[in-house]
Amino acid sequence: MKNLLTLALAAVISCLSLPNVHSQQQDFFLKTDKDTITLKTGETAVFNINVTVPKDFDASVFLSVTPNENQLQYSTISLAPATINAPYLSKLTVTTTENYSKGGVYRFTLTATNKAELSTIGYCYVKIVGTKPSVDSNWLLLPYKTEDSPGIPYFITQDGNGSYWYSTFDYRFRKVAAGIYAEQWSSRDISNFNITFVPPVFDVKNNKIWIPSYRDGLVRYSLDGKNQTIFNKENSPIPDDRIMEMAIDTVFNKSALWIGTRYGLARLVGTVWTVFDSTNSLLNKEQITCIRIADSIVWIGTRDGLVKYDGTTWTRLTPENSAMPAAFVHNMAVEKNGTLWLGLSPKGVFIDDQAIPNRMVGLARFDGVNWKLYDRTNSMIDTTNYVNSIFIDKKGNKWLGSGQSGMVKFNDTVWTAYTKLNSLLPDNFIGVKCIDRDDNIWFSGRKFWGVFNENGLPKYFTSVRGGDKPEDPKEISVFPNPALSSFTIVNPEGFASYRVLNSVGVEVLGSHDMNGRADVDVTSLPSGLYFVSVRSAGRFLVKPLVVGR
Repeated sequence: MKNLLTLALAAVISCLSLPNVHSQQQDFFLKTDKDTITLKTGETAVFNINVTVPKDFDASVFLSVTPNENQLQYSTISLAPATINAPYLSKLTVTTTENYSKGGVYRFTLTATNKAELSTIGYCYVKIVGTKPSVDSNWLLLPYKTEDSPGIPYFITQDGNGSYWYSTFDYRFRKVAAGIYAEQWSSRDISNFNITFVPPVFDVKNNKIWIPSYRDGLVRYSLDGKNQTIFNKENSPIPDDRIMEMAIDTVFNKSALWIGTRYGLARLVGTVWTVFDSTNSLLNKEQITCIRIADSIVWIGTRDGLVKYDGTTWTRLTPENSAMPAAFVHNMAVEKNGTLWLGLSPKGVFIDDQAIPNRMVGLARFDGVNWKLYDRTNSMIDTTNYVNSIFIDKKGNKWLGSGQSGMVKFNDTVWTAYTKLNSLLPDNFIGVKCIDRDDNIWFSGRKFWGVFNENGLPKYFTSVRGGDKPEDPKEISVFPNPALSSFTIVNPEGFASYRVLNSVGVEVLGSHDMNGRADVDVTSLPSGLYFVSVRSAGRFLVKPLVVGR
């Protein structure tokens, strides 16, 4: 027993006689004033850093910061200064981006060095709370263009059978039957239809679709795409092969197709062409920007005023002969009662190849007699007065795309603006693409597109809220959805590859191969909306996935 006590005492004395470990290695000691900063998406966290140096150390300390593998996306991280001298103080600033920076806890590793033997590390954390979800019962956001996704549509329109038609940046024209999940649209290709950036016109009764091609004139197909007829400057009186706008009159002058080009207006009824120029109208060889038909009146937008044709008489309205606020009609919509709503620009402003002006004066209302202008002074249109699109729903609500004020609604009395502050929109630059027959509002932004309905979206638009069971076993399945820590992909065809993208199309989990089934760990991902991209020999599919904890 005495020998054991002697050995223990000797060990204690030996330990007490050793120098302090930090002193022996002359390491720095790094400390932040806060271990964790909690903030909402869009806010900034600032950590004050203090580095304690060994005695008699008189040199620079070099700081660096490294996010953990689960990086805080769409954030900026900075050290200022990164090279510090006595008293060895610095700051780490982490700035998040609203709606893009996802909720969760993120670790940052700070390193202080001078030489290899003089170094230390420390940790601090940013916790993001209060993040808006990227999907709910009213909104569905879809990703920006990726390798597997065609990207933001130029336009979306709907035919009389309920099918959607749209064209995207990959120069493909697609048809999607009603009821198809919105995230599956990109897999519906129509390669035998001409490229177009202008919505087609449908004559379902006569089994026709009229496509204003980009450079090849007017193309008519049967709805199944099997029969094609081309009208261009070589074989018809059409004023130009570049078509800017079209409309069809199916009520008063049945199946009369009105065609607006860069250099004039034409009408086709059956096989009879009429070109309207200075010999038979008030129009000359001028660019047609809009065509709308209300009752028996054809309204034609130009860069030099609004032209009215009632079947007999032509009238041109300009700021010089009326109270019209500006001459350039950029876009136009018409109500059931015949009231016009126009996005106007000053005459002579710069326009791009798509006839889009760089400056606007706001939204004008014209009831056939009186004009009223809505701009930044009396509406929720932003300070640029920009109105890039106008659509009217079945209740008579006007829906506007804007330059900076999000998606704007006007019910003739109350203005409402859906922005990134009060909705799921990640950005306030919004273009309204279409209001379909169910009053679903299709829109796009700089790096996203989607659909919105104030009364709730149809179930087939929001399959992301599916249950925990696989879908039809013949289809590619992703479940459970929402996922807590993992999800499963089942592909009946066997071999496939998959990727996981965030809500703006950035890959967050790399490509992996699977043979029939894959179990995917998502514990490293913050809560939010993601997209699972699966490619197999027979098909390609993108499905949204909610990660929620």
